[in-house]
Amino acid sequence: MPVESKPSPRMLVAFQCIFLAMFLVFGAGLVRDGVRAIRDQTYTLSYTERTSWAVGPGMGESWVSENAVEYRGLNAVLFGIGFAATGTMLLAWAAGLVLGLLGRAGFPAPRSVGRAVGGVALVALLMGCVALFPPWRLHTLPLYLVVAAFTLAVTLPIPARWRKKVFPAAVILVIAVGMTGFPSFPLFAGIFVFLFTGANLLVLWPGLIARIERSQHGAHQSSKSRQTPLK
Repeated sequence: MPVESKPSPRMLVAFQCIFLAMFLVFGAGLVRDGVRAIRDQTYTLSYTERTSWAVGPGMGESWVSENAVEYRGLNAVLFGIGFAATGTMLLAWAAGLVLGLLGRAGFPAPRSVGRAVGGVALVALLMGCVALFPPWRLHTLPLYLVVAAFTLAVTLPIPARWRKKVFPAAVILVIAVGMTGFPSFPLFAGIFVFLFTGANLLVLWPGLIARIERSQHGAHQSSKSRQTPLK
């Protein structure tokens, strides 16, 4: 059997530095755009749309259109808050990577500092989620339904074989909804919001998974004892 090679410490540090640079660049850019949108109360969302049309085997046409949507007033402010909060979360992740690199170099930071960074990232994530996907708007509610479904799948004492099917089922649902023409982006974003929230919670409470597993095991044992007939 082939022996799997583990990544070397230098490779791990290199990956951390790459992600650190990405978090710093994208985080600073989002904070800058968010502050600008809040200050000017206007934001223009530019995007490129590519459309393909097959006319026969090996033949087809495609065209690219440049589109822009302008937001003003409250909508622009919400976008600004969402972008600034998302950028703050990325910068907090960058700070966490810096703490990890310092720990590898022999300068470990107190655990409270890491938890503070995780707390900032979690609050920023929640603020960005509410600002970019306001729960009072009907078309953004699917995001919160996906997050609620994943949360229930993780916390409720259900069989493990069912729990393992939740994530693939959600991905298949997103693809199916997108093929029908219904906006699937809130569903897709809900998956990432759940994963990012879980990652930040694990930074704050490293024993969270063990606690959930103990509670599920206790509930399962209690259910079995109730179903066992008395002799």
